[in-house]
Amino acid sequence: MKIRYKATLIMLGAILIVSIASGYAYYKMNLNLIHEGMQKNLQTVLATIQANIEFKSSQAESLASLVVNQPEIQQAVKERNREKLIQIITPALDIQKEKYGEVDAQFHLPGAISFLRVYKPKIWGDDLSTTRELVLISQTQRRPLKGVEISTTGVSIKGIAVMEDKQGFIGTFEVGESFQSVLENVKQITGFETAAFVNHALMTQIATAAPPAEKDRIIGGYQNIFATNWTVFQEIITPQMMNEVNESIVKTEEVNGQFDGIVILPLLDFNGKNIGSMWAVGDFSKYQQALRTNTIVSIAITLLQAVILSAIVLIIFNALYFLPIDHIVTCSEQINEGKTTQVESELARWMNRKDEIGSLANTIQKLNQKIRGQHSDQSK
Repeated sequence: MKIRYKATLIMLGAILIVSIASGYAYYKMNLNLIHEGMQKNLQTVLATIQANIEFKSSQAESLASLVVNQPEIQQAVKERNREKLIQIITPALDIQKEKYGEVDAQFHLPGAISFLRVYKPKIWGDDLSTTRELVLISQTQRRPLKGVEISTTGVSIKGIAVMEDKQGFIGTFEVGESFQSVLENVKQITGFETAAFVNHALMTQIATAAPPAEKDRIIGGYQNIFATNWTVFQEIITPQMMNEVNESIVKTEEVNGQFDGIVILPLLDFNGKNIGSMWAVGDFSKYQQALRTNTIVSIAITLLQAVILSAIVLIIFNALYFLPIDHIVTCSEQINEGKTTQVESELARWMNRKDEIGSLANTIQKLNQKIRGQHSDQSK
């Protein structure tokens, strides 16, 4: 095989290796950027869920604290004047309800006795000490609390404050906000479908006034209390997955041909106890398309780079080395055949070069002249 072909194959191999390495580096760089984008999106959804729960909890606690510090409300509780409390508190709660969705409120007497459910005034006087841990702890420890709680009517976000004056402890007051509003807010902000699941045994034991759960909404011992789109979660969640939620999880998964981003986090009550989980699922088709496009573009760049570099290198090497060497080899063959006069002009084309090609042309020219001199002497 001629050296020009050997050299060409070596160069093309080297160019192909460099092009593949460069294309792979481009592919990995974009792949990392896409995965970072997915993770950032999922972490944003996770933070949004947590922030919404914290906001609702703090809002409920702030409102409860504001109410218990009103002297006229303290006096009405001390006088056991339920009608007066309704007149005072209802307008403010109605405003909250209009702004932030479903709101509930309840006054408790010492001993965790329900004194007034503002929106259900006919139900009162019941002992909450065995069913309402939030109320019991707040009254026992004389401190405000906030967070998620299972109550007789279901799951809600609570804020409770202690009511007391100079004479001592009067009772407690709590504000409850709908847990459903958190899920709806998250969907509105992020576009992700959301759902919440709570331990079915706890719901059966405590939420006695809540509607019973539908059988198809109980998965792995956890019942769905609300979902913005139940069908989405039916296709994703299994009993095993439900029972493995011990920490926050963000991941991607292909479900029925659709690439989804999934966020899962434990649902903790006000006391830090794991009572269930929250889920958010969003369509990540745009990222899947980005991954496919990245693969196609990386391959195209690799091939295009290989073709362009090969063309440039071959043109340069052909002009600088392969063509001159071919001509010089041809001249050498002609000299060997005794055609010494025909090669001088051809060799002269390369003799002025200041590299190995020029040296080789000069050497062969000198050899040619020497041979011609010997032929001239012999002819004499």
